[in-house]
Amino acid sequence: MEWMKRIVIMITVALGALAFGSSLIAQTPDQPKLSPAVARTIVQPVADGIFAAFNTYPLVGIDHAVPEEILIGLVRDPRFARTVGNLVVEGGSSFRQDVVDRYLAGDPVPYVQLRTAWGDAIGPTVAGGGFPRLLTAVRTVNSGLPPADRIRVWMGEPPLDWATAGAEDVANAMISRDRNAAHLIVDDILANGRKALVYYGGFHFSRNFPGGEMLRSYVEAVHPRAFYIVLGYSEIHKPAACQPYRERAAKQSLSLALAAPAPGGTPEPSMQACATLDGADLVARGMFLSRGDPPVVEGNAVLFAGPPFPLEAGPALPDALLDDEYRREIARRSRIGGPLPPGFRADLVLRKADYALDIDAPGYADRLGAMFTAHDKNGDGVVTAGEYVDPISSANSGQTGGIGSPAPVGIPGAFTTRPLDSPAKP
Repeated sequence: MEWMKRIVIMITVALGALAFGSSLIAQTPDQPKLSPAVARTIVQPVADGIFAAFNTYPLVGIDHAVPEEILIGLVRDPRFARTVGNLVVEGGSSFRQDVVDRYLAGDPVPYVQLRTAWGDAIGPTVAGGGFPRLLTAVRTVNSGLPPADRIRVWMGEPPLDWATAGAEDVANAMISRDRNAAHLIVDDILANGRKALVYYGGFHFSRNFPGGEMLRSYVEAVHPRAFYIVLGYSEIHKPAACQPYRERAAKQSLSLALAAPAPGGTPEPSMQACATLDGADLVARGMFLSRGDPPVVEGNAVLFAGPPFPLEAGPALPDALLDDEYRREIARRSRIGGPLPPGFRADLVLRKADYALDIDAPGYADRLGAMFTAHDKNGDGVVTAGEYVDPISSANSGQTGGIGSPAPVGIPGAFTTRPLDSPAKP
């Protein structure tokens, strides 16, 4: 057994020498200190980057600076139905979830009924044409899938029944917008081991919004670090730190590019700055109203779009202005605390040709024709402020902030009656 003792002694001595040598190396004065690895920034096609993010995160949040046209491309990608399957949208009424479910399942839902999906939401009264086109794209994708594999689009706004609601109901719904969407995500999606693309205004992904919790902070209180946030490079968010990544996207001939850190490590300082939406910057530019410290959104990636995908909104649907019955209903709702009807700005021009949209809902073309027939006095397919007669006023409303005009980015803010510094209690 003497030889075994010698082996043990030799191993012990060797380990001791290794430890001693390591301590000498660690204590060498000119040895540089190790720092966390810095992740190089990858610029790649948008779809590839977003689906790669779903390998690590259950939720990918995309802010509204990114138009629905780009989301349409994502839901048409076979990877979406296969690996994600859920889309949660701001501006959709959960009270009308059954209407959307039937539409996406292939039922012939009339346009005036489909319109309630966004028209009955407690958010903005003006919807862009991208919203129904997004639903139509999902409907088309679903038509080729078995029921169990179909994409579901979740309406994120509180379930408010405008037919019976009073002022208190409206106020409660207004202050529970983020909380309602968070409960939906936590209870119906994450609790079932599912993933979702979440399409909301950028500041809903803030962790420090003045006056109350927002969507991201509600969700991550239960599921820490569940979100991967994609910001759109636009007039709202265009820090100088993003310029190198825009140039790289152009050199790679990418019309849609996503800049993001490679997995692992910490982002490069320039990438971190590029992916931060700073409310203070928007306040300084007069694009955001904030009482208290402006919010900050710490994103993970930035989306760059070039022709044919500029990051700018298309024409808003004309219904809230030209459908007289619908406009009167919006005015009635505003008297119990709902959003104000949009105004027809003096420089606004509505062209019927702009609304030749691919919306697969019976009655859309007829409704559009009836709206323009009622207000297009000279029959040239264009409605101007000079010929517009407001059905809720004896004269043109003269309001600003309506269709076609930029509104402050604050959410809630421009379309809510709750002050920005009023708490949204859980």
